[in-house]
This record gives sequence, C-alpha cells and structure tokens, in this order.
Amino acid sequence: KEEATELIKLLLGFLHVIQPVISLHVVIRDPDDDKILECAVFSHSEFIVTYDKDLLDLREYQQIKILKPDVLLRLLS
Repeated sequence: KEEATELIKLLLGFLHVIQPVISLHVVIRDPDDDKILECAVFSHSEFIVTYDKDLLDLREYQQIKILKPDVLLRLLS
C-alpha cells in the first residue's frame, strides 16, 4: 500500500488531469476509445501509447502517433 501511495504521489507530480471539451466519433469498433483521442487532441499530445488494437489500427490521428510502449522506447533510445 505504501509503494502504491508513493507511486501515485510521483505521478501526480507531473500529470495533468484534463476534461476535454471536444467530442469525437472516430473509433467505430469501440466508441469508448474516442475518449482517449479526445484527451490526446485536447492536450496537444504527440503520442498515445497503448496496447489497444482499435487505437493501434489508426496508427495516427491528427498528427498524434499511436504506438505500443516498446516502439516508443525504441524511438526514445
């Protein structure tokens, strides 16, 4: 429990909670995934890092690259 609490404190130090004011309808097979795209667009993200197949199938949305964690790590190294 202490480790989880410390991790949460660490993450909250650089994460920003947002509430997008846009509504997208992009991911046909899983409309709940649109929330991820809305957050990424609203926050001007460069990447969405996920294992979600429906998002990965898009590859990119509005210049936001959608990729798996291992691919991002290779790009950053």
